[in-house]
Amino acid sequence: PLAVATALQRMVVSEGFLQDLFTSLSVVVRGCFWGILLGLTVGIGAGGSHWVERMINPLLNALRQVPALAWFPLIALWIGIGDLAKEVVIAKSVFFPVFLNTLQGIRNVPTQYVEMAQVFGFTRAQMLRRVIFPAAAPTILVGIRFGAGLAWAMIVAAEMLSGRSGLGFLLEQSQDMLLTDHLFV
Repeated sequence: PLAVATALQRMVVSEGFLQDLFTSLSVVVRGCFWGILLGLTVGIGAGGSHWVERMINPLLNALRQVPALAWFPLIALWIGIGDLAKEVVIAKSVFFPVFLNTLQGIRNVPTQYVEMAQVFGFTRAQMLRRVIFPAAAPTILVGIRFGAGLAWAMIVAAEMLSGRSGLGFLLEQSQDMLLTDHLFV
């Protein structure tokens, strides 16, 4: 533990650890943003309409079966190996837990809530804002939390594959140099 603490201090003070942390964090935030936004949008659309769900379900089920990192070579070929490729991989990883939990959360809203809102004459917008979203929020937040965890795993793996900075690059570099204390940091 003392060697790890000393390595942490040295990495923060003189080896640019905070810059690498910020690099990874910024890519994760941007990738998560797009994954969450798309997951919520598609999840709300599919949760609100069986027709939409039937139309997109075969494509999404096919895409979901391929692990996010397996897409990385193709994405890198299309858009390069920069931050955008990492953001796309993260967004793909985050999308599915958010989409599936949003869909499940909306579908599991008790029918009594919906019927009561209809009795009170709620419009569709009021129904979404005051009944559906609050009832589905816990399930949706679980998907966002799970997706955020996947995002960190994806950024580290993507940076290990193609990074020149970031936490994954530091891990790869520390492994190559047999710096166990740096690996623990």
